[in-house]
Amino acid sequence: MANMLDGLSGGAYSPGAMSAFAKNREERAAERVRALAAGREAGSAGPEAALETKVRGVAEEFVSVFMNQIMKSMRATVGENPAMHGDNGEKFFQELLDTEQSKNLASGSGYGLTDLIYESMMTSYRMTGAIGVGED
Repeated sequence: MANMLDGLSGGAYSPGAMSAFAKNREERAAERVRALAAGREAGSAGPEAALETKVRGVAEEFVSVFMNQIMKSMRATVGENPAMHGDNGEKFFQELLDTEQSKNLASGSGYGLTDLIYESMMTSYRMTGAIGVGED
Protein backbone atom coordinates (compact mmCIF):
# COMPACT_ATOMS: atom_id res chain seq x y z
CA MET A 1 0.00 0.00 0.00
CA ALA A 2 2.85 2.38 0.75
CA ASN A 3 4.09 2.01 -2.82
CA MET A 4 0.64 2.83 -4.13
CA LEU A 5 0.41 5.93 -1.93
CA ASP A 6 3.91 7.00 -2.99
CA GLY A 7 2.90 6.59 -6.61
CA LEU A 8 -0.27 8.58 -6.11
CA SER A 9 1.49 11.45 -4.35
CA GLY A 10 4.43 11.44 -6.75
CA GLY A 11 2.24 11.47 -9.83
CA ALA A 12 3.64 8.15 -11.06
CA TYR A 13 0.24 6.84 -12.08
CA SER A 14 -1.26 7.88 -15.37
CA PRO A 15 -4.60 9.67 -15.55
CA GLY A 16 -6.05 6.47 -17.04
CA ALA A 17 -4.93 4.45 -14.02
CA MET A 18 -6.38 7.05 -11.68
CA SER A 19 -9.71 7.08 -13.50
CA ALA A 20 -9.80 3.26 -13.43
CA PHE A 21 -9.22 3.38 -9.67
CA ALA A 22 -12.00 5.96 -9.27
CA LYS A 23 -14.34 3.86 -11.42
CA ASN A 24 -13.58 0.76 -9.32
CA ARG A 25 -14.30 2.76 -6.16
CA GLU A 26 -17.60 3.98 -7.64
CA GLU A 27 -18.56 0.41 -8.58
CA ARG A 28 -17.90 -0.79 -5.01
CA ALA A 29 -20.00 2.07 -3.66
CA ALA A 30 -22.81 1.21 -6.09
CA GLU A 31 -22.66 -2.42 -4.95
CA ARG A 32 -23.02 -1.33 -1.32
CA VAL A 33 -26.05 0.78 -2.26
CA ARG A 34 -27.63 -2.17 -4.13
CA ALA A 35 -27.01 -4.44 -1.14
CA LEU A 36 -28.68 -1.97 1.21
CA ALA A 37 -31.60 -1.51 -1.17
CA ALA A 38 -32.09 -5.27 -1.31
CA GLY A 39 -32.35 -5.32 2.48
CA ARG A 40 -29.26 -7.43 2.89
CA GLU A 41 -27.61 -6.99 6.26
CA ALA A 42 -23.89 -7.46 6.69
CA GLY A 43 -24.33 -9.91 9.56
CA SER A 44 -26.72 -12.18 7.71
CA ALA A 45 -24.45 -12.68 4.68
CA GLY A 46 -21.84 -14.68 6.56
CA PRO A 47 -18.60 -14.15 8.44
CA GLU A 48 -16.79 -12.48 5.53
CA ALA A 49 -19.48 -9.81 5.15
CA ALA A 50 -19.40 -9.13 8.90
CA LEU A 51 -15.62 -8.87 8.75
CA GLU A 52 -15.83 -6.49 5.77
CA THR A 53 -18.16 -4.24 7.76
CA LYS A 54 -15.79 -4.22 10.74
CA VAL A 55 -12.73 -3.60 8.58
CA ARG A 56 -14.48 -0.75 6.76
CA GLY A 57 -15.27 0.83 10.14
CA VAL A 58 -11.68 0.48 11.29
CA ALA A 59 -10.38 1.98 8.04
CA GLU A 60 -12.77 4.94 8.35
CA GLU A 61 -11.76 5.50 11.98
CA PHE A 62 -8.06 5.39 11.07
CA VAL A 63 -8.51 7.90 8.24
CA SER A 64 -10.63 10.10 10.51
CA VAL A 65 -7.86 10.27 13.12
CA PHE A 66 -5.28 10.86 10.39
CA MET A 67 -7.30 13.72 8.86
CA ASN A 68 -7.86 15.22 12.30
CA GLN A 69 -4.10 15.28 12.89
CA ILE A 70 -3.60 16.96 9.52
CA MET A 71 -6.20 19.60 10.42
CA LYS A 72 -4.52 20.25 13.80
CA SER A 73 -1.17 20.69 12.07
CA MET A 74 -2.70 23.04 9.53
CA ARG A 75 -4.38 25.14 12.22
CA ALA A 76 -1.10 25.40 14.13
CA THR A 77 0.49 27.14 11.14
CA VAL A 78 -2.16 29.89 11.05
CA GLY A 79 -2.26 32.63 13.67
CA GLU A 80 -5.37 33.41 15.64
CA ASN A 81 -7.89 35.77 14.15
CA PRO A 82 -7.79 39.03 16.13
CA ALA A 83 -11.48 39.66 15.34
CA MET A 84 -12.47 36.50 17.20
CA HIS A 85 -12.34 36.05 20.94
CA GLY A 86 -9.93 33.11 20.99
CA ASP A 87 -11.19 31.85 24.35
CA ASN A 88 -11.33 28.23 25.48
CA GLY A 89 -14.94 27.78 24.36
CA GLU A 90 -14.07 28.77 20.82
CA LYS A 91 -11.04 26.45 20.78
CA PHE A 92 -13.14 23.59 22.10
CA PHE A 93 -15.81 24.20 19.45
CA GLN A 94 -13.13 24.34 16.74
CA GLU A 95 -11.73 20.97 17.88
CA LEU A 96 -15.21 19.42 17.80
CA LEU A 97 -15.86 20.87 14.36
CA ASP A 98 -12.53 19.53 13.08
CA THR A 99 -13.32 16.08 14.50
CA GLU A 100 -16.70 15.98 12.74
CA GLN A 101 -15.21 17.22 9.49
CA SER A 102 -12.53 14.52 9.75
CA LYS A 103 -15.23 11.87 10.15
CA ASN A 104 -17.07 13.21 7.10
CA LEU A 105 -13.87 13.22 5.05
CA ALA A 106 -13.13 9.62 6.05
CA SER A 107 -16.60 8.30 5.28
CA GLY A 108 -16.92 10.19 2.00
CA SER A 109 -15.28 9.12 -1.21
CA GLY A 110 -13.36 12.33 -1.78
CA TYR A 111 -9.80 11.15 -1.25
CA GLY A 112 -9.99 7.37 -1.57
CA LEU A 113 -7.62 6.82 1.35
CA THR A 114 -10.28 4.88 3.25
CA ASP A 115 -10.76 2.59 0.26
CA LEU A 116 -7.00 2.03 -0.08
CA ILE A 117 -6.65 1.10 3.58
CA TYR A 118 -9.76 -1.10 3.47
CA GLU A 119 -8.55 -2.97 0.37
CA SER A 120 -5.10 -3.44 1.89
CA MET A 121 -6.53 -4.81 5.14
CA MET A 122 -8.92 -7.16 3.34
CA THR A 123 -6.10 -8.40 1.12
CA SER A 124 -4.04 -9.12 4.24
CA TYR A 125 -6.94 -11.00 5.83
CA ARG A 126 -7.50 -13.05 2.69
CA MET A 127 -3.80 -13.87 2.26
CA THR A 128 -3.45 -15.03 5.86
CA GLY A 129 -6.75 -16.91 5.80
CA ALA A 130 -7.89 -15.00 8.88
CA ILE A 131 -11.49 -14.63 7.72
CA GLY A 132 -13.76 -16.35 10.20
CA VAL A 133 -11.11 -16.30 12.94
CA GLY A 134 -11.88 -14.46 16.12
CA GLU A 135 -15.58 -13.96 15.48
CA ASP A 136 -17.59 -12.59 18.38
